[in-house]
Amino acid sequence: MNIAAGVADGDAVNVGQLNGVAAIDVQGVADAAAA
Repeated sequence: MNIAAGVADGDAVNVGQLNGVAAIDVQGVADAAAA
């Protein structure tokens, strides 16, 4: 799953590939907390 998809679905943890480096979708975490 990529960062954009994580923001769209609001999952708490979405790992995306950015230049080959795994990154946590912080916005997804925020969205899940607000839900």
